[in-house]
Amino acid sequence: MRRGAPAAALIALIALAIRIAIHGLTNDDTFFHLRIGDEFLRGRWDLDEPGSLTSYGTRDWVPTQWLSEVVMAGAEDLAGTGGIVWLFGTIFVAYALTLYAVARISAPPIVAILVAGAAFVGSGGGLSARPQVMSYLFAALVTAAWLGTMRDGRVRWWIIPLTWLWAMLHGMWPVAIVISAVGAVGVVADRRPERGQALRILSLPLLALVAAFLTPLGPRLVVEILTVTSRGKYFFEWGPTDFHAFQPAVLVLLLAISLIAMLRAGPARWTHLLLLLLAGAWALYALRTIPLAAAIAAPCAALALGELAPKGPRIDRRGALTLVALGAAASAVLAFLSSGAHTVGPDRPDWADAELDKLPAATGVLNAWDWGGYLAWRHPDLDFVVSGYGDVFTTGELDRNVALTEAHHGWLDDLEGLHVEVALLAPDSDLAYGLEHTAGWTVVRSSDEMVLLHAPE
Repeated sequence: MRRGAPAAALIALIALAIRIAIHGLTNDDTFFHLRIGDEFLRGRWDLDEPGSLTSYGTRDWVPTQWLSEVVMAGAEDLAGTGGIVWLFGTIFVAYALTLYAVARISAPPIVAILVAGAAFVGSGGGLSARPQVMSYLFAALVTAAWLGTMRDGRVRWWIIPLTWLWAMLHGMWPVAIVISAVGAVGVVADRRPERGQALRILSLPLLALVAAFLTPLGPRLVVEILTVTSRGKYFFEWGPTDFHAFQPAVLVLLLAISLIAMLRAGPARWTHLLLLLLAGAWALYALRTIPLAAAIAAPCAALALGELAPKGPRIDRRGALTLVALGAAASAVLAFLSSGAHTVGPDRPDWADAELDKLPAATGVLNAWDWGGYLAWRHPDLDFVVSGYGDVFTTGELDRNVALTEAHHGWLDDLEGLHVEVALLAPDSDLAYGLEHTAGWTVVRSSDEMVLLHAPE
């Protein structure tokens, strides 16, 4: 029974990944990715000069996730929103299995599944149908690669093409450079190689950066990442980590246990210690990087705990093929389940989409921030003021969006400058109240979830 426990726990972890996926498409960001991907897929937008989701966003932006978005739009083309559920459900399963696989390199099955489970749960806040999930998976692989180099001295050159691919999938690709830089310094400190080998090891992060520059967008990727990161104050997920919340607390526990185990096992190796500290740094950085920290922590935790566990066979080719088979089976189950009913978009009354469908093309609509992605996807012919895709807005436009959404001082002046005549908002929002009672707008339709207002004639 003890030998079967890790296998049963792994099946349970896969089931959890499937359950998260079939819950539906409820994260608003999913939908602006679908809309952007569709624009590229249809050839209406160009990578060098993409359009904008809204005329109220005028920033000259760079599409840092274009390949993921095109794949997402293609999946929707083939199978509707069920195709998106299947695609990301398969990615969630692949991520769970990757966490287990990188843990099994250093630890026996029972330790590996405990580490993988903790890391997966710690990543839970980021597990939605968004390109960022690929960053978590790749971060776990790159971290495991450098721990492997620490053990045997072999440089994992495949990190370079992986970074090239990563740079087209999601904007967190610089994490590959950071992990590699930390790992390379640690390996050189641990192994004390000859000068030539040391230079080869230290060259990998630079070559990975060069690979990112060889993508269709080139060096503009770096400028865009720095610009977008500097605007984190406008978005909740870039705020400080709340370690009282469940998922960050699970990650902190995993990091603490790993550090204690590392110190108990004897003198810590620099590579291992630095990568574990890097995971801790990402945990402290922002709420958004908690899943990233969990992905980096998984192979580090498995190595620390594995050194205290009874020695035994680690994962081999047969074990790896078994994991691939499990992933394929889970993907087949997802293909069946995703064809059924699932949630798409925010909670809304039946009349909401119907009323918007009646509006003339290019009508400007003042909307709730949390619905902007769905509305831009579902009603691409309308012009919505606000969305969570901050890349397309200038700093001034983001300030305007915040002032409007929260009805701050000066919001009436901002409203006048928009020239909108329709609003779809939460009925209990400050803006809905202000439009009705201060600006003289009329409530046309109302429900517990949404209120539709028209401007005075």
